[in-house]
Amino acid sequence: MDNLAHSEIKPNQSAKSNLSRQFSLALLNGAILNPLDAVNQLINKTTGSKLNDKLAYNLKPAKFNTFSWYAQTAGSSIGALLPLIVTGKAITLGKEIDLTATTSDYAYLNNTGALGLNLKESALTGFTYGSLLTPGNDKQSLTDFLQQRLNTGISSGLMFSTMTAGSIGLSKLATEPELNSTLFGKILSKNTANSLLASVPASVIGTESNSLLNSGKLAGSKELFQQAYSMSLISLGFGLSNDLGLMATTAKSGAKFVPALKLVSSLPLEFKPESLPLPAPHLVYQSAAQTGSLQPPMLPTESTPASSPLSMPQLQSALESPQPNRVSVDIDERLSESLNKEITPLALADKNLEHTARAMIKNPYELERFLSFKQTFIDRQAKLGDQNIASALENLNRLISDSDKAYLSENVRLKLAEQILFNANNPSLIDQGKSTTCLTANIEKRVYLKQPHIAIKQLTDIALNGNLVNLEGKTVDIASSGFLEPDSQSAEVLNKPFNPKYLSDIKIDNFRNFASQIFQSASVNLYYSKYFDHLEGFNILPNEEIKFIKVKTDPGNPSDTGERVIARDNNSSSQAYRILFESSGLYPQDAVDLYNLLVPSYDVTGKPGLGKEKGFVVVGENTRPFVEKQIESGAVTFIDTPERFSQFLQSARLKGILPLILNVNPEIDARLFGPRIAENTSHAIMLHELKTDPTNNPALLKVELSNQWGSGFNFMGKKAVLAYQVFNSLT
Repeated sequence: MDNLAHSEIKPNQSAKSNLSRQFSLALLNGAILNPLDAVNQLINKTTGSKLNDKLAYNLKPAKFNTFSWYAQTAGSSIGALLPLIVTGKAITLGKEIDLTATTSDYAYLNNTGALGLNLKESALTGFTYGSLLTPGNDKQSLTDFLQQRLNTGISSGLMFSTMTAGSIGLSKLATEPELNSTLFGKILSKNTANSLLASVPASVIGTESNSLLNSGKLAGSKELFQQAYSMSLISLGFGLSNDLGLMATTAKSGAKFVPALKLVSSLPLEFKPESLPLPAPHLVYQSAAQTGSLQPPMLPTESTPASSPLSMPQLQSALESPQPNRVSVDIDERLSESLNKEITPLALADKNLEHTARAMIKNPYELERFLSFKQTFIDRQAKLGDQNIASALENLNRLISDSDKAYLSENVRLKLAEQILFNANNPSLIDQGKSTTCLTANIEKRVYLKQPHIAIKQLTDIALNGNLVNLEGKTVDIASSGFLEPDSQSAEVLNKPFNPKYLSDIKIDNFRNFASQIFQSASVNLYYSKYFDHLEGFNILPNEEIKFIKVKTDPGNPSDTGERVIARDNNSSSQAYRILFESSGLYPQDAVDLYNLLVPSYDVTGKPGLGKEKGFVVVGENTRPFVEKQIESGAVTFIDTPERFSQFLQSARLKGILPLILNVNPEIDARLFGPRIAENTSHAIMLHELKTDPTNNPALLKVELSNQWGSGFNFMGKKAVLAYQVFNSLT
C-alpha cells in the first residue's frame, strides 16, 4: 500500500540521521502529518484550493535493510495505528472500538479480528484509510490522481479484510481438538499471534493488488518484504493492545469497566456474540471427593482411569484465585424483621436469593450480572406461574448458599448458577459440544422452555449431593460417572476470567458449558436407571447396572468422545465392565420416555408419576420401522409428506405441543446442519416456532430451528427456513 511505510519525501527539509529521531519523525508522519497531507491533497486537487499538503517531515530515503530503514518503517507503521483506530471508529458509527472490546482469544466468536472490526468494517476501514488518508502523487492529472487514490483504497481494503479473515480463521483453528489443548493452540488463540500470522498473506495481497492496479505488474521481493514488515508491526500493535488491554481489565476486575451490563437483561434468543457482555475471578475446581466431605467415587477404568481431558490437579493448578470467603446466611433471621407479613412466596424467594448472592458474590459487577440474569428469568417465565418461579429461585439459593457438605465447591456452584440462568434464559443457545448427547441437549432445551424449575432443581441436587433420585425413589449416582469433572470445553469456559463485556465464562459458542455437561450426561444416566428395552441384544443380567460414563479418549480415534454406556456387575468388587455403546446410545424416539421421566405428572393426591406428554418427537420414513408401536400410540409422530408436515405443525402449535424434536439426517443439508461427518444418519434438532406467510400459503410456511453445533446453525427469527426444506431432511 503506497506511503504506508514511508512519508512522502519533500525538498528543502531535513532530519537528523540518528535512529531515534528518524523513528520519532516517521511516527509523527504516520500518525498525523501524512493523513493531513492526504486530505489536503484531495481538497486541493478537486477544488483548486491552496491548502498546505507538505506538512510531513522530509525523511531521506534510507537504504533497504539498514537500521535507518527499519527505524523509519517502524515509526510510520506504528504511527498509522492512530488514524486506523479513528477511521474504524467513524466507520462503525459509534460502535465501541475499545482495544479491549474483542475477546483476547477465540476472535471467531465475535467474527472480529485484532482491530475489533468484522470483515465488512475492516474492508471499509482499509478502503477509507487508503483512499482518503494516504498521500498520492499530486503531480498527476485529476483523473489519474483520483484513480490512484481509488486503487490504493481497494488494495488497502483487501489487505485489512484479509488480515481480519485470517485472524478469525486462525482463532477458530485453535479450537480444533488437535490444537486446543496444545501450547501452539493456546498461542494461536491470542490476537497477538493470529493477527501477526494473518498479516503476512494480507500484506502480499495488498501489495500485489496495489502494484497491479497502479502499474499493471507484480511487485518485487523488496517491496513485498517492506510491506510485510510494515503490516506485521501494525497487526502486532493491535494484537498486543488487545491482549494486554484485556489482561489489565481482568486484573482490575471491574475498576474501569464500561457499563455494558445493561445489555444482559435484553439478551436476544438468537446468539449474537458481539452483543454479549461477559464473565469472575478464576475458579478453584474442587469436588467433595477432594475435600473429604464424601467418599471419593470409584471411577471406571478402560485401561486407564476415567477422567476429563483436564485432570483435577491440572485444572486446579491452572486456576489461580482462592475460593471466595464463606458467608453463612440464615434466611429466616435475615429477613424476619424486614419482610411484610403479606409478602408473596415469589417475592420472598426473590429476596432470599438476592441476599445470598450479595453475601457470596464479592465483585459488584459480577453481582450485577447475576441479578440481571435472575430478573430476566423472572420476567420471561411469567407463564410458568409464581409458585414454579419461586421454586426455581429457592433451588438456586440452595445451590449458591455456603455449605461444607456440597459435592461441588463453592466457586463452581456460583458459576454453575450463572450458567443455569443463562441457559434458562437462552435455550436455543444450548450446545452439545464434543459429545454424543444431541438427544439430551434437545431435552435440556425443551425442559428449560417448558418447565425450567425442574431442570434447576435437578442440577442443584446433583451439585450438592453428587446424585439425583428418580421417580421410583432410586438414587442415581452421577459422581462416579466422571461427568462432574469438567471436560476440556466446559473447563475452558470455567477458566475464563470475569470481564463485563463478554460472557465467555458463562458460554462460548459451540462449546458445552458445565451446566449443560451435567444435565445432558445425568439425563442419560437417569434414562438407563429405568429403561432397558433397546438393550435386549446385550443380555443384561439382573445384577448388572447400566451407566453412562466418561473415560479417557482413544488417541488413535479422533472422533472418540470418551463417552461409554457400560454394564457393570453390582455384586462384584471389581471395577470391570462391559462396553455397550461408545456413545450415549439414545435415539430421538427415546426422547418421549426420557422427557416424561424428567417432567412428572401428578395424581389427585399430589403423588408424582411419569409425565404424559407425547407427539413432540417427529420422525420420517427411515425411522418408521423401528417405532411402529410408538407411532400407533401417538407417542411419536410420523410424517410422510410435506403437506402433512405443514398440517401437523399448525395443529401442534394450537395444541401446545411445540417445541418439537425432529429426527433428521444431517448429511442431507449441510447448510442447515453443518458440514460435519455424522456418526450415523440420525440426529436430533429442535423446531421452536412457526412463522406463517401473510397469505397463509402452506408452501411458504417457515420454521425456527436450533441445532446444537453453534449459533451459526440456528435459524431463529429472520433466519427461519421453509418447512418443506426441513421435511426433506426428516429420517
